[in-house]
Amino acid sequence: MSRFASIVATGSYLPQVEVPNEELRRRFSRREGLEDFVEKMEASTGILRRWYAPEDWATSDLALPAARQALERAGRRPEEVDLLIVGTDSPDYLTPATSTVLQHKLGAVNAGTFDIGCACAAFPTGLATAAGWIATNA
Repeated sequence: MSRFASIVATGSYLPQVEVPNEELRRRFSRREGLEDFVEKMEASTGILRRWYAPEDWATSDLALPAARQALERAGRRPEEVDLLIVGTDSPDYLTPATSTVLQHKLGAVNAGTFDIGCACAAFPTGLATAAGWIATNA
């Protein structure tokens, strides 16, 4: 019997402190050699603003509300999660993995966990990995 993966729900979270490019322009304009840094980044990425988390927050603190939202949208409870994959190049700690920290905070007591560090490719890599686990009944 073939098994296939599908995305049932997603979650996202943005911290509350919005920092527009204008603020960065003010900061960088005072630094020699960086006067046009924001313009170059804006032109190459299209990013006009970003959101800053509190200083004492870690990656798992940002992932937690997104994970809760995804579970709520899927109509699932944390203890129903079988596998928790966190894609990050900015882990909470060197060890343990951020996925285990998130597992604890979320209450996903039955989930296996691991982190994937692939920078911008972490989401598709994690998705392909999860689909492979599902397809092979791992």
